[in-house]
Formats: sequence, C-alpha cells, structure tokens
Amino acid sequence: MNSTMRIYSLFCEIIQFFFFPVLKWQGNQMRKDVLKLPEAIGPRSGRLGAGQKLNILIIGDSSACGVGVKSMNKSLAGYLIKELSENYDCNWKIIAKSGFTTSDLFSFIKEQKDSLFDSIVISIGMNDITSGISRERWLKKLEKLQILLQKKFSTKQLIFCGVPPVEKFKIIPNPLKQILALKAHLFNMSLSKFCNKDREKTYLSINLPFGEEMLAADGFHPSEDFYKLWARIIHDVIINDK
Repeated sequence: MNSTMRIYSLFCEIIQFFFFPVLKWQGNQMRKDVLKLPEAIGPRSGRLGAGQKLNILIIGDSSACGVGVKSMNKSLAGYLIKELSENYDCNWKIIAKSGFTTSDLFSFIKEQKDSLFDSIVISIGMNDITSGISRERWLKKLEKLQILLQKKFSTKQLIFCGVPPVEKFKIIPNPLKQILALKAHLFNMSLSKFCNKDREKTYLSINLPFGEEMLAADGFHPSEDFYKLWARIIHDVIINDK
C-alpha cells in the first residue's frame, strides 16, 4: 500500500508539473465562471433533544458550514443534529469557513477555547487538493490537527470525512478534473490509512450514490439531498460507537 501511494503521489506531482499552465488557467476560469454560493444562514451552536448528553463539533471547510443550501437546518450539521436529537441531548457547535485548508482550520481551532466534545466531524481536504499540496505534507498537517483536537477538546471520536467524488463533477473541465480526481483518490486512500492507525479515528467515504440532484446550483457543492444522506451515515457511525 505504501509503495502504491508513493507511486500515485509521484505520478500526480509529475502531471501537475507538466500541465501546470493549463491547470492554472482552467482553475482561474472556473473561479470566474462558477456561481459563488454563500455559507448557510443560521446559528452555529445550540442545544437540542433530550436524553443522554452528547457534545458534537462539526469543523472544516464549505461543506461543514452549509454552502449549497440557504439555511443551516438544511446543512450537514442541521440534519445530523436533528437525527441525533431524537435520542440524545445534543450540545452542538460548528467551526468552519468556506475556502479553509487544513492549515487554515488548524490555526482557527488553535484560537478557540478549550472545551469537551464527545465526537468531532471533520470535513477538510478539497481546498488542500486544489492548492497543489502534496500528500505527504497534507498528512503531516492532519497529524497536527488530530493532536490539537484531542488536546483542546478531549474527544475520543474523530470522524474524518473523505474528499468528494471529483470525477462526478461535470462542471470541472478536463484535464483539470482528471488530475483532481486522481489526487482526490490518493488523498482518500491516505486518509483511510491515517484513520486506521488508532481507534479514536474513523474514515468515512462520501462517494455516495450520485445524480444531479445531489449537487447545489453551482454544480460543485452538496445539495440538501446530499447533506441529508451524508448526515444519516455520520449519525450511524456515532450511534454504533456508543
């Protein structure tokens, strides 16, 4: 597995080097042409439900703060808390910002107050891929993030969500899509192995059943249907670990 990932990583670096002018131009064009969607509107912390107490933290990039839907109750966090609150007294919080890389998230988390969270859901990585960071550097940043989260929030369950299925995004042109998809596959393999190192971490693939209804109006971010299904899978992971 290690040798396979090293070959994949080297292959990605070589392709990125030779196609850099084309990839940069296509990336810039996408940023200009793609519909700019705002973060979801609504509270980013609260308490809901009754029963055993459960402290939940959702952190990450645009998907963690509901880009693709208008209100937070239709987002990943909104649907997750709604499902969990049927059996638990949920104290929840979102720490996320559209465009965040793993480094950005680390810096932002570092400034937060220490507190207790039973489970943390992490959605990060897509912006790292588009930034051109290598797999090796990204894994080092993930390790630092894990240490920080466990130290600051005393959590015993970290759920790392995989990178979205880039190859299914029709709005991304080739060869940019092919290269991003290859890199996403590499990052997901690496993330899965990273999570298998200890019991506190869980890798969750989000390569879900896919159709146009699963994407927002920009053709890139999750729709309400995607968030709802994604939340249900995370809910099952949290419940089964109790």
